Amino acid sequence: TSGKNEDSGISLTVEWELDAFTLTSITSYRSYEVHAKNDADYTDLEAIAFESFTDKSTWTQELRFSDEREKFSYVAGLYYFNQDIEEVDTWAFGDDANGFYSHSFFYYPDGKIPLEDIPLLPLPPLPFFASNTGTKVDMEQDQKAYAIFGQIDYYLTDTLTLTAGLRHTREEKDMSIVFTEGSAPDFSD
Repeated sequence: TSGKNEDSGISLTVEWELDAFTLTSITSYRSYEVHAKNDADYTDLEAIAFESFTDKSTWTQELRFSDEREKFSYVAGLYYFNQDIEEVDTWAFGDDANGFYSHSFFYYPDGKIPLEDIPLLPLPPLPFFASNTGTKVDMEQDQKAYAIFGQIDYYLTDTLTLTAGLRHTREEKDMSIVFTEGSAPDFSD
């Protein structure tokens, strides 16, 4: 089993104190990459191997107007969100997959498989898991969100405040998933 993760991000906040209001800009970017590889059956057998690559990036921008007066305060603004995700997962069956899993499905449906019994039992007539085959899932997603928002606090007394606010968000997602079965290592057939 091996894995490598890289996670990074940066954020910048800038405020301008103007005569009529305070203008705040908040910009952020985040990146996450992971490569994981493991022996998915967790035995010494060459049964099934899993490998995953993920690359995710996100950036946001918020522009906010705010002010505080004697009887009220308010905040209003615009928000933008963009996230891109790419992920590729592969499951590869090795030389021992058919013997191990076919026996478990046919003779031991409860999942309790005495490994010493496997060579003594005949294999089912058709292999469920042919050697050097597997599956690949290739996924891409692009997500965008836009929002406009506002809130006002009206001070009725020193201990009582009336608050009203609205937010409207529009979100769009595009996703593509390609699932293939075939021969290792690219499973393109």
